[in-house]
Amino acid sequence: MSYTLKAGRNKLKASELVGSGAPSAHTLLKFEFSFLDAFDGVEARVQIVHGSVVIDTFEPARYGVSQLEFRIQDLNPAHEIFLDLNILTVPVSFALNQNHVSQSVAQLDFKGAEIIEDAIGARGYLAYGARDIAERLGLRNVYMKDERAERFTARILNALTEKRPYGVIRLGDGEGRLLGYDDVFTASEVLSQVLYYQFGPLSMHMRRDVDRNWVQTAATQLRTMLVEACVSADEIGLPVFDYFRPLTQDTHTIGMTAYAQALFFGLSKTPWTPPEDRIGTNVFQQLALSRDFFAATMQAAERVVLVGPWDLSDELSSRLGQPNISHLEVPHHHTWADEEGFGQYPFLHHHVEQRIKALGDLRGVLVLVGAGIYGKQYVRLAKLQGAVALDVGSVFDAWRGKGRPGAADKGNPVHLDKLS
Repeated sequence: MSYTLKAGRNKLKASELVGSGAPSAHTLLKFEFSFLDAFDGVEARVQIVHGSVVIDTFEPARYGVSQLEFRIQDLNPAHEIFLDLNILTVPVSFALNQNHVSQSVAQLDFKGAEIIEDAIGARGYLAYGARDIAERLGLRNVYMKDERAERFTARILNALTEKRPYGVIRLGDGEGRLLGYDDVFTASEVLSQVLYYQFGPLSMHMRRDVDRNWVQTAATQLRTMLVEACVSADEIGLPVFDYFRPLTQDTHTIGMTAYAQALFFGLSKTPWTPPEDRIGTNVFQQLALSRDFFAATMQAAERVVLVGPWDLSDELSSRLGQPNISHLEVPHHHTWADEEGFGQYPFLHHHVEQRIKALGDLRGVLVLVGAGIYGKQYVRLAKLQGAVALDVGSVFDAWRGKGRPGAADKGNPVHLDKLS
């Protein structure tokens, strides 16, 4: 099957390529691309678009035949695929004064489609390595106890007492997908599994009509922010062994690969730390199982600032005897928000950042943050102003009994009664 391509957007029907069968999770499409004689020597760039996502960019050879292969996730026979052929430069011999509007530029020959049954294949080995490392670090089961918990608490209390800036962030599978964007994870995966999930379609689609590469733009901006937060942090909570517990040759998942990416990146961005002092992504969930940590740190702070969707100031003040607790509101996570409002991306995070900066001198202040991916940025900003800032994440949801599924469930052992 052959297609004649013109400059600009060209449409391919998926049904012509894969027939009318059931959708496949991952499909590899193979083509041969060649310029027609009148356009030999042209330099061009081809973008392959599926849905709203540019899934690949291809620079064909200026002369001869180029092999073109790209993988599409969740390809349905009813879908359309677009090839945007952008001409960049032409050779000196190019015929300038001709009618190029209706002129065909290139030929695309379809060479076949291949269903990829195990799309994460080699990526699964990252999860095997991560599971081994997490176990070697002692990040398994209930690990925040005894001397490890005491040393961590002491580090936080010392920073508060000395009025020394200190930041602790945590990395999960969402952060792992962003940190692995364009190397391990595709734009399509980041869009469906991170951007829509965290911020919702209302926020994301604001950029769709003004930026052709809107998914790449968002992923790149968020990845840059995460890298800055990791570099700034004094400690990074890493994915724990329990996240990889079901891992076998046949049961590894994309989520496990994302956790692995987060673990490897977190290890690369923190100074050398004794294995017995490493902390996990669920460090604060474990510490919240008893009263000790949060009671000690909140009472030691001159004041406490809560950065999250829930105002827990009164409840925490009455239970812990800390009268100076204030709340700085952030937008809810899209998946459990009561209203279909804007998420933190692309602009509401600026409002939160400005309010943190307006707090001024935060030396001796404990800032507790539960704000998803952007929470890492808020920790970084609070630390820059002198605070001891902790990314406690879904602990807020568990205390409120609302929010993220799993964290806010009635069966979760983390709840405010623990602080009484």
